[in-house]
Amino acid sequence: MFSKIAPRYDLLNRIMSLGRDLSWRRLAIEQAAFPENSLILDLGAGTADMALEVLRANSNSKVIGYDNCSDLIDIGREKVDGTVKWTIGDGRELPFRSEMFDGVVAGFSVRNIPELDIVFDEIYRILKPGGKIAILDMVKPRGKFFGKVFRFHFIHIVPLLGKLIGSDPDAYSYLLPSIENFYTSEELHQKIEEIGCKNVRSKELMLKTVSLCIGSK
Repeated sequence: MFSKIAPRYDLLNRIMSLGRDLSWRRLAIEQAAFPENSLILDLGAGTADMALEVLRANSNSKVIGYDNCSDLIDIGREKVDGTVKWTIGDGRELPFRSEMFDGVVAGFSVRNIPELDIVFDEIYRILKPGGKIAILDMVKPRGKFFGKVFRFHFIHIVPLLGKLIGSDPDAYSYLLPSIENFYTSEELHQKIEEIGCKNVRSKELMLKTVSLCIGSK
């Protein structure tokens, strides 16, 4: 599915976020404030927009991009020009030793991985003590009225946008269930606390449909 939409993936992200998604990624990295010379895992790195923000904030950091879609990675690899190391694999079985990373970032990717309990346990396992997790993602809306508006948007508007920009409209049918099966902003905050993180803080964006959540091991 992601291979089908890879050529238009970045463009649709800009359209759906009204051009704000890059600034949200930048905010996530600023708020996480990773130290100099950090080793960062970009989980679900896709086309490397999050990895680029890590390197923009600290050019001395090292980033490993991890994703299961080679077509997205091919686009990301061109954008970062050799400054990111890439690994293809499953987010539920991270092939890294425990306490290896100074930080884990995930931009609009975690909700697409099944078995979220396993995913978050794996993230916590590979973090060093003091390491930080920064999750930026769309979250389940709250309230009956807004939930109906949200569903209408993703059932009717988003596939139309996909069609208009020359992508596969059917591929975007995954978006709504991926969000409805994910957490609310409060639940995401609670989940990061449950795995053992401290000093967890959250920020809601775009009418509370997007959440940035950061915590420390």
